[in-house]
Amino acid sequence: MLTHILQMLGSSTTGAQLGIKAVLVTAVILLVVSITRSEGARHMAVRRILTFIFAIAALSAIIFPQALSSLALFLGVGRGTDLVLYGLVIVFFGYLVVDWRRHLATDRQITILTRRLAILEARDHSNAQENVSTKPPSEEKNGETGLP
Repeated sequence: MLTHILQMLGSSTTGAQLGIKAVLVTAVILLVVSITRSEGARHMAVRRILTFIFAIAALSAIIFPQALSSLALFLGVGRGTDLVLYGLVIVFFGYLVVDWRRHLATDRQITILTRRLAILEARDHSNAQENVSTKPPSEEKNGETGLP
């Protein structure tokens, strides 16, 4: 089905380019699905596994650059550097979405905390006003204000 979709999108797609397009489309779909899931222990485990896979892939590309070029040719990309660039674009897109979601969550937390602080300050101010106004007139004449 993915091959059919890719053929519909680009009539100029050669058989060699079809491989990289399939990999990139699949990566973007998986990225979107994983990002839209909730933040839980399972999500953290997946992130750790992906980080470990990235580290192994990066070390392999550094130690065996010819293997990266062979993989790029197999996927229909001309050079290994182009394959790395495509990967970086996907990772950057993922980072932007994750950072945006984290920013929204932080904004929500700040809003909640600000509301709670405003309510607490209003209660404290109200309680202070009640304490001052409930003092008997005899105590106010002696110079006691009820403040420490």
